[in-house]
Amino acid sequence: MTFVYNLCQMLIQNGLTADLQEKLDVFFAAGRLTKDQYLTLSMAIAGEEPNGEEVPDENDKEAEEPKVSDTEQQ
Repeated sequence: MTFVYNLCQMLIQNGLTADLQEKLDVFFAAGRLTKDQYLTLSMAIAGEEPNGEEVPDENDKEAEEPKVSDTEQQ
């Protein structure tokens, strides 16, 4: 089960996620992924961390810069 999981992780990291969710469904149904592996990979495809938080987009400048409230600027 580790090989399929590692391969899927590599595909996600390289942005090769076209139709990958459908493949994960098949791998899970065939017993090639555990439930935890399936959920982790599915969340990664959806752009979420396993704890449920969204992963900031690397191209999103606002995600990198901390927000400063109006009261802090004065």
